[in-house]
Amino acid sequence: MRTTQEVTAELLAERAVESLLAEHPGELVRTGSPHVVCTVLPNHWRSNKTLPVGFKVVALGEVMDGTVVTVRAGNDENYCAELRNSTAVMKNQVAKFNDLRFVGRSGRGKSFTLSIIVNSCPPQIATYNKAIKVTVDGPREPRSKTRHQSFHPFHFGPRPFPFHSAIDHQRTDSIPFKLAGCKVN
Repeated sequence: MRTTQEVTAELLAERAVESLLAEHPGELVRTGSPHVVCTVLPNHWRSNKTLPVGFKVVALGEVMDGTVVTVRAGNDENYCAELRNSTAVMKNQVAKFNDLRFVGRSGRGKSFTLSIIVNSCPPQIATYNKAIKVTVDGPREPRSKTRHQSFHPFHFGPRPFPFHSAIDHQRTDSIPFKLAGCKVN
């Protein structure tokens, strides 16, 4: 006995998304809308710096040429981040953003969620969750525990006395001061 799967609009949309993502591996990412995908953003980026690739929004449904697409960014600390060049126009189902820049910073350890608004009728709103972390200095090498191991401003624990070879051990018995609570022989 063979079961057939009923072809629905959702199934067709899912197949279209999977096909598009397979054609462009690592370039496009799903959004919260089944009819909108967009360019993958770097995990961490520097404030007010050009992105490594141009940001694009691809509509999988029918969207007329000339439809305005707007990108907004925010999180729980910065609900409306400042963006530059955050508006584009749809042409052949693609909106290409000319030099989209994140000026507002996302906050320490935080990422922005993007809201992509396609001003069609009815409007379509897609979200790209935890899309990009934006900081003043941008991505950098991870801090290593082996690097700068000898110096840490609040290093606690056993450490050798740095001048142990320069001290005359016979003179340490005649230190001219006493520490509180210490016995001197």
